[in-house]
Amino acid sequence: MSLLFSRKCEYAIRAVIHLTREQVPVSVSHIAKELKVPRAFTGKILQELHRAGLLRSFSGSKGGYCLAKPPDRMTINDIIMTIDGTPFHQQCILGMPECSSRTPCPMHSWWSGISDQISAELNKPLSVYLP
Repeated sequence: MSLLFSRKCEYAIRAVIHLTREQVPVSVSHIAKELKVPRAFTGKILQELHRAGLLRSFSGSKGGYCLAKPPDRMTINDIIMTIDGTPFHQQCILGMPECSSRTPCPMHSWWSGISDQISAELNKPLSVYLP
C-alpha cells in the first residue's frame, strides 16, 4: 500500500496504467483479476474515472473500459484529483490546517520546494512513465 495516496487512488492509478496497454475495451472482471483487487471495488473506481472523463465505457459482451484520451494527454495528477481530491503534496507536511505562505509552519519553506518538484512530476503526461 502506498503511503502517499489512498488505497483507492493507488488502485485507480494501477487500473489506468493497465488500460494504457490495452487496444480494446477491458472488462471490470479482467482488470480486477489483473490488479488483484475486489471486482465491486474496481467497478466503483472505474465508474468514478469514467464520470471524470478519464475513461470511456462500452456496454455489451465485448464491453468494458478504455482510456478516454491518449496517455500523453493525461496525468497522474488527473487521477489523484478525481479519486482523492487535494493531492498529499499540497497539504501541510505537519498536518496544520492553517499553514500557508502567510502563516507558515516550521517546515513550510522546505516542504514548499519539495511540493513544487512533486507537482511538476505528477503533472507530466502519463506517457513519460510508460515503457
